[in-house]
Amino acid sequence: MSVSHRLFPGETLHDVAMRRGHHPQTIWNDPANATIRDLRGRPIALVEGDVLVIPDVRPRQESCQTHERHVFRRLGWPATPWIAIRVVDDPTGSPVANVELNVGPSNGQERKAATGPDGIVEVQDVDRGGVDVSSEFAGAHVETTLDFVDMGESPSSGESNGGMEGAATLNTGGTAAERPGAEARKAEVDGPAPKWIAQIEAHKVRTGETIASLAEGAGLTWQALAQFNWGTSVPDRINQHLRDDVGCTRKTVDGRNYVFTSDDEPGIVYIPRPWSLPGLATDRMHTVRVRKLTPTRLVEWEFSI
Repeated sequence: MSVSHRLFPGETLHDVAMRRGHHPQTIWNDPANATIRDLRGRPIALVEGDVLVIPDVRPRQESCQTHERHVFRRLGWPATPWIAIRVVDDPTGSPVANVELNVGPSNGQERKAATGPDGIVEVQDVDRGGVDVSSEFAGAHVETTLDFVDMGESPSSGESNGGMEGAATLNTGGTAAERPGAEARKAEVDGPAPKWIAQIEAHKVRTGETIASLAEGAGLTWQALAQFNWGTSVPDRINQHLRDDVGCTRKTVDGRNYVFTSDDEPGIVYIPRPWSLPGLATDRMHTVRVRKLTPTRLVEWEFSI
């Protein structure tokens, strides 16, 4: 007689199938599981609390000669090691597509893969044991780089950007009703452009600091830090962004370049650092929670003549 089973935290279809004496596809393709198939699309997308119908094990008989040794192999066992990463937007829980990840080792090598529309990337035939996951953000921009928040199914507590509450908002002077809502945020996070993950600090500049010193502290070149924040490494254009985005008002003695001071408002420079997850367990899906930062800027005025 068929029974229902509710998935508990960390449990996969493979776990259930092996314990119940089934091949995973036998359970997944059972007509009684049509609703959950339509909802999730593929077995790896199952989550805690999903209910599966487990059909009866169908007996099978084989004729064998006596006085001989016979070997029977269980279909799907031993299983090929796999790992899956699901990337979701921390505030909304929505899946994030097109996130570029490096996953390995797989046959001794690292594989490059990107999350699909469901926010999941699945890599088969990985080396059994710990698998490392990372994301290369070299040459990326703050608008296409996601800030790592935490692991797991539950949203974070809201602490962000090195404890700088509200540092990653766009100050447009509009009312709450005029700011982007959940649907606009989902479209912004889940756009078609490739994305990367990093650990991003919203750094409040201080007197005496320079772009070069901030970059050096993060293991970057000043050009890479400027490119990440403002999409350029051309000095004249950087100066425009220092004035318009960072709020710099003081210049060098020769008047050629802006310099940081503790009084600059908003005074934020985004500093990215490499992100990685070493030694993740195989035969599991791991959920990575991220957020898209919206850089703080001075109030932007729109007018026509």
